[in-house]
Amino acid sequence: MILRPIKHFTPVKGWMNDPNGLVYYKGKYHLFYQYNPYSCEWDHMHWGHAISDDLVNWEHLPIALVPDENGDIFSGSCVVDNENVSGFGAEDNPALIAFYKSHHTETKREEQCIAYSLDGVNFTKYDKNPIIAGSENTPARDPFVFENKVIGGYSMCFTIETSVLFYHSDNLIDWKKTGEFLLPKWSFQGMIECPCLFANSGKYVLMLSMDIAESEYNKFSEDVMPHNRLMQYLVGDFDGYTFKVTCLNPEEVNLISMNFRSSHAEIPEEITGSEGRIYTVTGIAPETFTANLVLTEISLPKTIKSIGDKAFVSCRSLNTF
Repeated sequence: MILRPIKHFTPVKGWMNDPNGLVYYKGKYHLFYQYNPYSCEWDHMHWGHAISDDLVNWEHLPIALVPDENGDIFSGSCVVDNENVSGFGAEDNPALIAFYKSHHTETKREEQCIAYSLDGVNFTKYDKNPIIAGSENTPARDPFVFENKVIGGYSMCFTIETSVLFYHSDNLIDWKKTGEFLLPKWSFQGMIECPCLFANSGKYVLMLSMDIAESEYNKFSEDVMPHNRLMQYLVGDFDGYTFKVTCLNPEEVNLISMNFRSSHAEIPEEITGSEGRIYTVTGIAPETFTANLVLTEISLPKTIKSIGDKAFVSCRSLNTF
């Protein structure tokens, strides 16, 4: 008998890790995730897919993206092209565009690619992928795309091991580099993955999934058990080109959780019925694995709220679990 959580999302079978591209499209919440349908071990990354009316009860859909000549389908994000700047859809039928990292298993080349859907189920890969080329044996991970409310158009951020690169586009296809963000020395140092940036109460928040060395454990506060996999966040400003921290000497590093990876969606007021909300879900892995235990699950949804000028926390968004 396989033990499976009642409320936390899990795949029907196989391996799952990072949640990807949480988005609201055509009346449904869409969740994508890193998925190996062939084994309960990490390998052969696809994008799994599920939809929901409430972010708690999920319906499994067919696999959205499968590996191709560019490589496996690694983590990324989704954008609804409401103004049809890409030309993939129409103003009355906007395209859902998936941005993902392709990872070639032999050359270790990592590149940014896109696919689009007009029904939220069937995806067509862009025939001129990659949209941002990469080099062999060079990390370039996990594109996060968001509307640039400072200079217009769209921005993308992705990581190259220990820094975050920023790009800009007017059409979601052609991209130009605009900046690079380096972690401040007081923050956790290590390999960065799955970045995301969003505005919150007049500030911008940069969330980063980290893999750190034991030499960084002295940065944990006394009430936190050290762990090499974590999510930290930085609060600062975004000038439309790159991110800059505003708190230069914090008392402690801001941690979100010891979970694996996160995906978030900005849900506007006309959908929530109140103020616009930012929802986040996180991939969770247990400390120990057994043969009859589902290996990874997706957290319950949370909303992100500010605490003054310093930081923010994730709070439960639903009270009817």
